[in-house]
Amino acid sequence: MNDRNNAPRTLRMSLARLREEFDSSFALPLHAANAQAGRMLCFAAGAVKFAIPMGDLLALSRCGSIAPVPSHSPGLLGLAVVRAQVVPVYSLPRLTGAGAQTGDCHWLALLRGGVPVALAIDALDGYAFESAAQSVAGETGFSFPPTWNTGLIRHNAELYATLRGAQIYDMITQGVSQEGKGNAT
Repeated sequence: MNDRNNAPRTLRMSLARLREEFDSSFALPLHAANAQAGRMLCFAAGAVKFAIPMGDLLALSRCGSIAPVPSHSPGLLGLAVVRAQVVPVYSLPRLTGAGAQTGDCHWLALLRGGVPVALAIDALDGYAFESAAQSVAGETGFSFPPTWNTGLIRHNAELYATLRGAQIYDMITQGVSQEGKGNAT
């Protein structure tokens, strides 16, 4: 009879513990930067393949609809809702001067920083480890700002321009665009 009387109390305690664990999980960071050290997200945006360190990203999300907004910023595609938050979505090819966003946006990469900012991604190509990826000397064919282009890596027989997320974030939030300053070779 004791077990029967304690069952509701035990159930309430279990539910309270589960509720607390669930609620506290939202307070944790989405990705720990140190757990992502050395991992690069390889993706296509427009006609260019890019790689960015996973530690520079806050989250990766499926792309819903992007609402165009009037703007003088040539890289701004519009606004999207990600995790119940409205975020500006930028075209990496436009920001880098690598042309227009040629494909449909399938993914959004949220950059680490104070204000949420997302990059539109046409296709995910996978992950590479910086140490395992082959660094390649040479020009990307685009005039990326030197502070955020770290060169090229080869992953699965493809070349990817490696970028620094913090510098891209700073460029976006400071309203600086490189559109029209680079041309494909």
